[in-house]
Amino acid sequence: ENPQLALALLRKCAAFCKITHISRVTPPTLIKSSLSEFDDSIRPCFTECLALNLSPQSYGWKQACLSLSRGGLGLRSVAVQSTAAYLGSVSSSSPDLASSHYVIDALNLFNLQVSAEDTVSIPLPTKYHFHHDLSQRIENCQFHALYNSGSLADRACLLSISSAHASSWLQVVPSPRQGCDMTHQWGIKWWLGLPLTPELGVCAYCPDKALDAHHAVTCKFGGDVVARFFLQDIQCFVNASEPF
Repeated sequence: ENPQLALALLRKCAAFCKITHISRVTPPTLIKSSLSEFDDSIRPCFTECLALNLSPQSYGWKQACLSLSRGGLGLRSVAVQSTAAYLGSVSSSSPDLASSHYVIDALNLFNLQVSAEDTVSIPLPTKYHFHHDLSQRIENCQFHALYNSGSLADRACLLSISSAHASSWLQVVPSPRQGCDMTHQWGIKWWLGLPLTPELGVCAYCPDKALDAHHAVTCKFGGDVVARFFLQDIQCFVNASEPF
């Protein structure tokens, strides 16, 4: 009934943060399938709560799986991040286990997830926040892969919404005083570049462009004027309802 509250509960109480401990204390090769099943359960929950239609391989879902600071919704994959969690735990608590075949396997899996300059080797560093450092390396690779797969408009949007404090509105404590629940749902669709309504269809001036949230407000040929100003009004209302 309340998309903002549902997303907050999903992100903070039922998703990545609640299973990180298991990833830190268990070799990823032993729990990879279980973590993947957990990840698979998050997407239908998210799409049902916000009435969205996102396939597992869609651009919007891949973006949602990035952290807020990277332009996502913080629904990070525990299966993807399991290698960073386990290696971070070993390096900070049991460096003597670094030669274990479980650690070697996790290290090899991690190095396959990141770029050549971000790979690590034995001995593992014992610095504080090593888990966070490894996690950021994986997400850097995910971010660049998503960036390279998008259109010019997608790239511009991703860079914009991943700038400092751009996601502050997503971290606002849910409150009925913030206006209609639908405003948050519209904001999420705009954030992911999804059509606000299924009736918008294709731009009348750009037949090769879907009239999604971004194109509707940036079409240089005029686009659907009614939809264009409607979207601008929605965004202004979202900004006013949920303070940055």
